Amino acid sequence: MPTITAPTQNRVLNDANITEIIVEDTTVYSHYQANIFIDNELFDSVVMPKISNQQMVLTFENLLLKYISLSEVQNVFIQRFALIRDLKITIARYAVGSSIGFIQYTLNYKLKYSVLPTVEKYEDKQLAWIAVDADVLLVQPNTTIQLPFFINDPDLIITAEAVKENGTVITSQATTGSISATKTLLLTLPVNVPDDVDAYFFRIKAYNFVIEKKIRVVRNGFYKPKRIRFYNRFGMPVLVELFGKLSTKDEQTYFKYQNEMGYYNTAEIQTDTQVSIDTGHLLDSENAIVNQIASSLKVEIEINGVFIPCVATLKTIPVINENEFINSAVLTFEFNKSPKIKN
Repeated sequence: MPTITAPTQNRVLNDANITEIIVEDTTVYSHYQANIFIDNELFDSVVMPKISNQQMVLTFENLLLKYISLSEVQNVFIQRFALIRDLKITIARYAVGSSIGFIQYTLNYKLKYSVLPTVEKYEDKQLAWIAVDADVLLVQPNTTIQLPFFINDPDLIITAEAVKENGTVITSQATTGSISATKTLLLTLPVNVPDDVDAYFFRIKAYNFVIEKKIRVVRNGFYKPKRIRFYNRFGMPVLVELFGKLSTKDEQTYFKYQNEMGYYNTAEIQTDTQVSIDTGHLLDSENAIVNQIASSLKVEIEINGVFIPCVATLKTIPVINENEFINSAVLTFEFNKSPKIKN
């Protein structure tokens, strides 16, 4: 009889991690075929390659990366992102000389969208942030908090609020009913704090469950805040603000060709802009967001009110100061100033 080695059924698999399923069969057979279904739709059919005379293997990763396209960010209180999908795999055995397979195994899982390998399991909690690593976020007094979170029971009333350190509520908003079956959500809440507030808590509450982030208000008259939206290891957008000196430079690349007379002509000129932001000194609890930006596969910088895709790189200088670990970071964002335009 054939045997199978596979992840425990009905568990949640991270899409960017490698999933391996091995079937061992010591009898005579032609081949094994695996059918992969996402949300009950056939995604792919593959003949399982042999790794020995008796063993076949099915290995996959990044299925959802090829299957789904996440929505553009909208400035609404709650936006739904369907990151967790149903995954079913059937494995059929084909006898020698037969074109009809007999289903030997049916495996059922949940597949969670992710763009970087991780063992993180936010879905094990009733209410949790989705990969917002920093304990403290820096914002201007008049800002928009936009963070992703997970709720296990989407029928619960969700309340978001900014609260002073003494417990006084600055602003609050709540859902008016069920938000359907979607459990992975993006919350957006405008916050305008009084002049006497230098720090506050941003909280999400549902029934008796509460999650929060400490918010530090930066009142800086020298440099304007710069808004960055990065997409974390689960592909969810996180909106943050950076404070510090900004410098820019343009670099032009000339693409040329040689005509039939041997003269060079310009075919295209590409202008790339580099924006560098010196964050100044950040505590370790604040610096985590900077590291997330630099490790993100998708980053956008706001230029004249429009978020433009860019590539973020990081140079960090550690500084020791009275038993506190402080970082001075310089983030560089590079984007194409002359992209192609569709009609």
